[in-house]
Amino acid sequence: MTVASPLPVAGLTDTHFQLGSDRTIEQRPKPRAAARDDTPPTSSRHDGFTLGFHRIEGPDDVHYPHWEMHPAGDELLVLLSGALAVELAGGALWPLRPGTAFVVAAGTWHRLVVRAPAELIAITPGRGTRHDADRPVSGRADGSGHAAGNAGQG
Repeated sequence: MTVASPLPVAGLTDTHFQLGSDRTIEQRPKPRAAARDDTPPTSSRHDGFTLGFHRIEGPDDVHYPHWEMHPAGDELLVLLSGALAVELAGGALWPLRPGTAFVVAAGTWHRLVVRAPAELIAITPGRGTRHDADRPVSGRADGSGHAAGNAGQG
């Protein structure tokens, strides 16, 4: 029997957890804000997913008004407190309330709109995140304009 070594206790506000495609979990310091171009943040250069806790006070904390897209997989957003909305490039605006979740389909351009200070958990694909200062022409990277999301009713 192999005994796993525990991760050190970590503050969620300064740590990301990388959930590897090999089913491992690595604890990493939270990177500084991503570049506002097509360069992914440091945490987005691994296979698997990144789990991060975000305390959001205003638009700068969610890179607003810039758009974001994850071609490598879906992103799960879980609102713990406060009020946010997910805006999709096609124009749809999905309000989130505490206890709800939203799945942003892979390849969908989106951004968060801050309605009130909030706490959010995001599970994001580990590779290929793109940012763009201009509103994308369509909702999806493939140009189809289709975007998928669903707000939980929890």
